[in-house]
Amino acid sequence: MPFAIKVRKIDRHGAQHPETLAVDIESREMAGGLVHRLAGSYPQNGRTLPPLTRWFRSEGGLHLIWVQPQ
Repeated sequence: MPFAIKVRKIDRHGAQHPETLAVDIESREMAGGLVHRLAGSYPQNGRTLPPLTRWFRSEGGLHLIWVQPQ
């Protein structure tokens, strides 16, 4: 089953609609590694629940990034 990577900005008005960053990733582990590295490229980042979901803060605000089956 292929996986996708999604990202969504969170602000004081609530969560915005998710955007797709990548599709057709072969495995859950590969997609999770990409999510980990993408979020980790920002100084402020961390893990959250559910699994394979991370958060990061950029100049544009707070974001969630996660793995999702296609």
